[in-house]
Amino acid sequence: MNTKSLILGVAALVAVGVGSGCVVSVGGDSDHQHVRHEVSKPAPVVLPAVTPDDAGVMAEIDAATRLGLEGSRVEVLGHVASRAGLSPACQVHLVNIGLRHLQLEGSRYDLLTTLIQNPAFSAPAKEAILRQVEFLGLENNRRQVITLIQQRAAGS
Repeated sequence: MNTKSLILGVAALVAVGVGSGCVVSVGGDSDHQHVRHEVSKPAPVVLPAVTPDDAGVMAEIDAATRLGLEGSRVEVLGHVASRAGLSPACQVHLVNIGLRHLQLEGSRYDLLTTLIQNPAFSAPAKEAILRQVEFLGLENNRRQVITLIQQRAAGS
């Protein structure tokens, strides 16, 4: 076999491999395994109900999780988030439930921003949001929620 035939043969094999999507690793360590490390989500911040009214509101929040449609859950939880005089324990419970039971990023974001804008927004709710902000999948949404909290703290 001459050199020209060998070069053409290798070129044809490379062309077929590239054209078929085949990936060739040169110099790779065959014993090396890629391990994907996933960061676990933090545990919820918990404040116990301190009044019978708190227990009732927490039961209302829990009931929303059993609704079949996301839109129904968002509506019920949004009404709770905007409620005047919402206690810190209920706010924390709302954050925990909303972040874990609302499927859509926009639903979680809207719930948090509604709560942050509530005049009763509390320090424990702030802590719950900030400790669990990674439940928001989009960097921009996480940044905007943190900015809203900072603006509230600054009195803007």
